[in-house]
Amino acid sequence: STKVDNGNGATASSERMRIDSSGNVGIGTTVPRSALHIEGAAGAPPTSGNANAGRVRFNGADNLAMDFGVINSVPFPAWIQIHDANNWAGNFPLALNPNGGNVGIGTTRPMSILELNRETASGNYIGLYDSTTFRGAFGVAPGAGALASRAVANDIVLRSQSNTILTS
Repeated sequence: STKVDNGNGATASSERMRIDSSGNVGIGTTVPRSALHIEGAAGAPPTSGNANAGRVRFNGADNLAMDFGVINSVPFPAWIQIHDANNWAGNFPLALNPNGGNVGIGTTRPMSILELNRETASGNYIGLYDSTTFRGAFGVAPGAGALASRAVANDIVLRSQSNTILTS
């Protein structure tokens, strides 16, 4: 176990970081389960101000910050936000693989620039929502009538909230 100086030259009265006998580092935990294990409060990223909200922050001299966090309510999503370190209202783009390479969601071996692979009973599709209201979808129908009343298995479907726009 390693204790960290509190910044005033004295050893902190409570443990803030632990390096176990396996070399695992724990911050916010005394039982690190991986090479770097960080525990902290969960919550949504703020939309303004400069309060810390994420569990992990990377911050550069350019005042840009990349925060990672988890929202502690169903469905418990994890989030990444790039923003001005002094103002959460100043948001910036997030580039994945800017030098090339494929990106996969639901797969460990993406075969195209962007591969979505999550076959469900209702199909493999991208849902379009306004808050929690369904507004439309684009995807592949798994069977007759799925995603659209006129669809057959493996049709590509584009539909709005109430109308089928296209089936292949």
